[in-house]
Amino acid sequence: MLFHQDNPVTGLYIIEVAESYNLDFEHVFFLDMNEGCFPKVTHHDSFLPYDLCHSFGLPLADKVAENKTAYGFYRLLQRAQNICCYFSQKGHLDGSGEMSRLLLQLTFDSKLKIIETHHSINLLERPVAAIAIQKDDSVMQLLDRFLEKEEGAVSSLTPSACISYLSCPLQFYFKYLLQLRQTVATEDVQLGILFHDVMARLYRPFAGSQIDTNMVRQLQSKIKVEIAEAIAAWRTPLSAPMLLHALLEKLLGRMLDLDDAAAPFTLLGVEVAMKQSIMLDGEIARKVWLSGTIDRIDRQNHCVRIIDYKTGRSNCKISSIVNLFDPGKIKTNKAVFQLFFYAWLFQSLHGADNAIMPYLIPIREFFLAHYTPGIFIQQPDNGPLSKAIYDVAIEFGKRSGKKYQQIEDIKEYLQPFEEGLKGLLVEIFNPTIPFAQTEDLEICGYCPYVRICQRD
Repeated sequence: MLFHQDNPVTGLYIIEVAESYNLDFEHVFFLDMNEGCFPKVTHHDSFLPYDLCHSFGLPLADKVAENKTAYGFYRLLQRAQNICCYFSQKGHLDGSGEMSRLLLQLTFDSKLKIIETHHSINLLERPVAAIAIQKDDSVMQLLDRFLEKEEGAVSSLTPSACISYLSCPLQFYFKYLLQLRQTVATEDVQLGILFHDVMARLYRPFAGSQIDTNMVRQLQSKIKVEIAEAIAAWRTPLSAPMLLHALLEKLLGRMLDLDDAAAPFTLLGVEVAMKQSIMLDGEIARKVWLSGTIDRIDRQNHCVRIIDYKTGRSNCKISSIVNLFDPGKIKTNKAVFQLFFYAWLFQSLHGADNAIMPYLIPIREFFLAHYTPGIFIQQPDNGPLSKAIYDVAIEFGKRSGKKYQQIEDIKEYLQPFEEGLKGLLVEIFNPTIPFAQTEDLEICGYCPYVRICQRD
């Protein structure tokens, strides 16, 4: 970045060290020379262990980055007349409270005239004002992209968008209206994406076919090949590719073992994208587009199963449909809300004479003794339970004394879910209700926009 009035030679340059090659300056200011920030700590995944590379003198990615930074630093010193280096003795962000090793080298190894000064800054902590985005005309125009128009809707609301709004309306505003997306995928996210990808690769050729035990066993023999292809197609470096490969192989093998036990079933589709509009009543009638991608749909014994794989932590039981739209309980009900959303889409688009079963598969519980997929809803204390379901209910409710029954046909619950969904959408499009911050600070702990809100 260059600031100057007439002559760029006399301007102010704000650049990184790597951008200063072939440039000389009389006055140079290094603004953040804390250890850990300058040079910046880098990590690089390698098949060979770090110690092995170091022992045999092989190139090390972090050393290469440090050498480049050191070269740029010392090169800038050659023709500069005045150099000011700043570091903080209080640790912050990614750095420590120590000066950079490059400054230590100058202090003890060079013959330069170095003047050290200390500045104390008394920072007054001011209360952070709550952020609330009013829905003016510009914001309402951003929301219009989800509405049905003559030229069609530009976008649609997904279950993740609805969950984001219930968690924090301001987060919804940042992510789905301003489209400030998180670009770095964590290890959990990488595992989830790869698991879904490999399952789709395995089953996609058999969409519309009946799956029997022989076919499932054939798929088991292809797991390693499909994992390797999925990892090879990953565009960004994986945090631990060998570990991910081994973990995926184990989880996918377990998943197909369960499918083998459930066979035969008819596979209706994988990664099925669905889109449907919903009419909102009010002073201004609006038709909002909703969409979602279902991991897998199959039919078993005249029952359509809406299957959703969850590699993260997920709760499979709810007290009531109303709780799905409670902002204070959405943290534990995310997976159930998403499956209800998918089931509503399927029923709205296709209808069904057969039962529709929401089939949540919590991957983390694959190897537990009481593992049971599906969704469970709380029943009255005197409510009847079948023997097969009662054993599961006891397992879930043994700590609280509550009884939960597995939802074998979700259709009877879709009407109250639709009413709750309409109420949520009416609130989102209500111009008098701003996009405000959540009061639950635990949600801010894993929110990518926490620094914008100054709650870090």
